[in-house]
Amino acid sequence: MKRILSLVLVLMMVLPLGLSVAMAETTGLSEFAGMDPIDVTISYWQYVDANGEYEGEKFAQKVRDEFGINLISVPVTWADSIEKISTFAATDSLPDMFVHLGWDSKYEFKEFVDQEMVRDIPEELYSKYENVNRVMNTYTYEAMPDGKMYHLPREDRAWEGSNGNPIALFYRLDYAQKLGYTEEQLNTPMSIEELTTFLEKMTFEDPDGNGVNDTYGLGNALDTGTGLGYLSQLIYPMFGYRPWMYNEETGWEYGYISEAAKECTKWLNDLYKRGILDPEFAILKDSQMEEKLSTGTIGVMPYNMNATNAYTFRKQYWEKINPDLDVAEYVSGMPLPIMADGTRNSRPKAYWSSTLISYKVDDAKLDRILAFMDWMYGVDGYVFSTWGEEGVDYEMKDGQFVSLLKNANGEPKTFYSNTSLMLMPSLAGWHLDKVPGVADSTLIDWDNKMDLILRNEYWPYNYPTNFVTYLFSDNLMSFDIETYVENQLVLIIMQSTDFEADWNAFVQDLYDNYNLAAVTEEVNAAAAEKGIVWEPYKK
Repeated sequence: MKRILSLVLVLMMVLPLGLSVAMAETTGLSEFAGMDPIDVTISYWQYVDANGEYEGEKFAQKVRDEFGINLISVPVTWADSIEKISTFAATDSLPDMFVHLGWDSKYEFKEFVDQEMVRDIPEELYSKYENVNRVMNTYTYEAMPDGKMYHLPREDRAWEGSNGNPIALFYRLDYAQKLGYTEEQLNTPMSIEELTTFLEKMTFEDPDGNGVNDTYGLGNALDTGTGLGYLSQLIYPMFGYRPWMYNEETGWEYGYISEAAKECTKWLNDLYKRGILDPEFAILKDSQMEEKLSTGTIGVMPYNMNATNAYTFRKQYWEKINPDLDVAEYVSGMPLPIMADGTRNSRPKAYWSSTLISYKVDDAKLDRILAFMDWMYGVDGYVFSTWGEEGVDYEMKDGQFVSLLKNANGEPKTFYSNTSLMLMPSLAGWHLDKVPGVADSTLIDWDNKMDLILRNEYWPYNYPTNFVTYLFSDNLMSFDIETYVENQLVLIIMQSTDFEADWNAFVQDLYDNYNLAAVTEEVNAAAAEKGIVWEPYKK
């Protein structure tokens, strides 16, 4: 029966898991300002009812006054959210709005839709709101098979309209300089052949000058849950990989059996056998990889290069390990390498969570929720939920936010820090670029420089979104084998001594045991029906 999820679904989901704003006076932010508030239950990681806390109560009052919404928390945490949400679903008691892994758990999400546990977000409602409309229009290809949208994406840089994979290549600048490279020289994209030479020198020419070849050219970390980790997000696309590739002779084919994937796997296998790829590449956490770059045991690492993560690497790893060394003199970022024909290829950003709305929410209540989300998607909502009220909770000095609030020790604190708000500033998206037009005093020139490299040298080369993800055909529904495939590639990289034979066996296994022929046929049929054509790589 619909709206009653099966025990199987519950068990599947119960798995362990990774500008100024002034208070309105006579006019409000929405048409609902001043109306009697309605209750809206919400489950969002770490957010709980304020219970008298100054910051939380102030935010809640703002939402009541401006949107006619009385937010009532149904608490969940990072650790238990999947278990609790699945239990709420099974007992038909989902909150009005809740954050879910969404398209990163697309089959479980489809069960929510099929069981009619969540409702659609109709265009006639969301198109009224500028910020929501912009984000929803970005992801209209994620409509379900009935053509409707059932989620509000939580993306990075929601107000900016610019997006991309956050992963890029950091390198030890001091090592490169000892090897005869200049930073100016490395600002020009390398070919893959030139990158190979660079990694060889990092490994075999003693860049730290200790008389021992104890530096690995290329590091890696798990991240995605498989041993391939960041390699799948950056290095494979660097060789031209896309989830589905178009071949003039055979049509669309699964990306991990393509010539691009084969070439990349062979390259990594060669680096591994020669001791250039860190032998721990398949088991490290990203914190361990960051430590290795900071201590100088790897020369290059793929990692998040946006300003926020560059800041975190600098503060949490580099400055703790090397307190007397200026990161700008020792670490830099290189552009996305180019393929033999001069083109580049980078994985597009895929947000990993979304906000879903219970089927019990009618259009009138959804309208208020969308007005609230429109505010949160924009600069004003982010600033208020982070800093509070200008002139009361913060002030602007020299283009920077300065908090007027103090913690128990009398030290400055931001409005949301260590309060019931917690992640609330990011309810609509992870605003990793902070606030446009306002300097962030926590960031230094190096952090912003890394972010600029990411924006200018990686994002313009994003490949098109994988249309196959959203087909939900019978065969594709059972072809959720990315984890298996990536772990098989790790085995080939680490163990293969006869690469051609091992590669052929890997491809044949997918045809023999995972129905790849039928899946490929469905993808080609869908591409023809939808008018999908191959988009060339970009120069």
